[in-house]
Amino acid sequence: KYTYAEILDLQARCHSDDAHDLEWYREHGNDFRPLKPDQIYRIYRGARLPLFFNYIKDVGDDLKANLEKHEIEKKFGLRINTDVYKGIPYWEPSPVHAEDGYDFYLISYKNYMTTFADTATNPILMEVSRRDPLLMKVVINAATAKARGIRNGDPVWVESRSQAASGAGPGIR
Repeated sequence: KYTYAEILDLQARCHSDDAHDLEWYREHGNDFRPLKPDQIYRIYRGARLPLFFNYIKDVGDDLKANLEKHEIEKKFGLRINTDVYKGIPYWEPSPVHAEDGYDFYLISYKNYMTTFADTATNPILMEVSRRDPLLMKVVINAATAKARGIRNGDPVWVESRSQAASGAGPGIR
């Protein structure tokens, strides 16, 4: 049976390609180093990864047959697009690519305190989150804000195809 220190030593040696042991990390801390492209992009090394997934295509075919057999669209007015069950990767435009006057993409980000949906019901986490100058605020590119006459701290109205909200804060970056 390995001790905790022996397990950490093995991990240290693995992480550093046997260049450092646990004692080295205890003395120096982490050894951040740039990764080579083959370390970043070839995570599966020589493994062959499937491009076509028969299972996805079969599920789509079964779903389509059952929807037709049970007349789901006719009975409930529910139209389910089974064309997306192709079994191969493909791209199709999303509603955010529509040219309908909305010229921004809204990107919602969260920190470790606001990761789960129940954060909004936790008063302590909400209080701490409000102390972060950028969290739960509207952040906009500095050049874009200047072109639209928006200054740091100005109240703004954010509107999308489905909903709207107001916000203000130190968000020009």
